[in-house]
Amino acid sequence: MNYLLRIMIMLFFLFSAGGVHAQTKSKRTIVRENYSNGKPSKVMVVRVTRSKFEDPSNYYKRTKVTTTYFDSISGHVTKKTVLITKLGESGPPCYEIFRKETLYDARGKKVRMEKQRCDRRRYVLKEYRNGKLVHVLIQRRRRVQVA
Repeated sequence: MNYLLRIMIMLFFLFSAGGVHAQTKSKRTIVRENYSNGKPSKVMVVRVTRSKFEDPSNYYKRTKVTTTYFDSISGHVTKKTVLITKLGESGPPCYEIFRKETLYDARGKKVRMEKQRCDRRRYVLKEYRNGKLVHVLIQRRRRVQVA
């Protein structure tokens, strides 16, 4: 009985390893800060992840850029964006995997949030009034199948 279980587990791992994507490693994280009047006006964090092995047929590079804009007078966040893009054949079949943009008012409360996935195949728009959600719009687009 124990022997049969070991064979089943071994076969499971053998067949599940067929569609393995490129192994990735984190390459670097870069932080850039811009100041005006002694206060931060923009902070940008760039994180690049790429293939572990330099194989041209299985290349993968993923870039995540998080940008935060600040008000120069009050110091509150006015806008925050997150953008995830990729190059290579591995992973989802689109260049811009994820994009999120959030706008804030002068007091630091949310005004509008836009989010889109996989080259705008899924789009979400949320609008806020006094920090409370008042409107939601969700759009989905089907993929075009090329024969």
